[in-house]
Amino acid sequence: MISRRPLHIFFDESVHLSDDFAIGAFVVVEQNPQTDIGAALASAGFDPEKDEYKSGHQHSRDHRYPILREKLYGILRHSKIGLAIMPASPQAQFGRHAISGLRQIVRENGLRGELIVHFDEGIFPSVAAAHQVATELSVPPRITFQFESDSRGTRGIQLADLVAHVSSMMLLSGLGRVSKMIKPMPDTEDAGDEWPLRFELWARLRYQFFRRTLVDPTLKLEIERGLVDTTCAIYIAPTCNEKISMAAIKQFGQMHLGCIH
Repeated sequence: MISRRPLHIFFDESVHLSDDFAIGAFVVVEQNPQTDIGAALASAGFDPEKDEYKSGHQHSRDHRYPILREKLYGILRHSKIGLAIMPASPQAQFGRHAISGLRQIVRENGLRGELIVHFDEGIFPSVAAAHQVATELSVPPRITFQFESDSRGTRGIQLADLVAHVSSMMLLSGLGRVSKMIKPMPDTEDAGDEWPLRFELWARLRYQFFRRTLVDPTLKLEIERGLVDTTCAIYIAPTCNEKISMAAIKQFGQMHLGCIH
């Protein structure tokens, strides 16, 4: 992804202590979605100055949240996605893993020019500690950080919140921890049908993952049908346990872009 104007990158994480993993999502856009997300909030019945999308909200108790989520999926179509998979503890290492993941994703996908990276609050112990980590990891000066960003004011973080949550549910499904079924919006042609939660990520976000051509002669037919390599979209912290690492590669290492019917 090459842009003459700065690329904006938004980061948030989803933590699962019982399974000892966290997933951080990088949402990369060429145009800051601040205005579009504000419009989505307003059209779903929220006040953009006071309200925000949070995956932890009880969506079943407020019909506005599923409507807002659908609108955010629409905004995400204009983005690229990368993930950082890391241990759930110690939390103090989240920031270091996140910046390590950022460096890898930037390098692997050839993101050139100026980058402005917005981190949600609480990823680092402090702003000073965050800058120290960036210095220790030799982050190039073309990358500007906005640490401790309020997701209500920096609305792009709400997109990262959604991606991190859905991705973590995908990984939990792969681990056999979640078997939840999803229903589409009532006014869609598939209303009444149900599908596994893991299909949610594949169907909604599969085109947004950073990707490259898959080179594997044993998968020639699958490649012709749309299978691509998405390992360039994921960073797995070296301290992740093997079970989580293997499950993450299985879930996110390849993506099928062909017909889903």
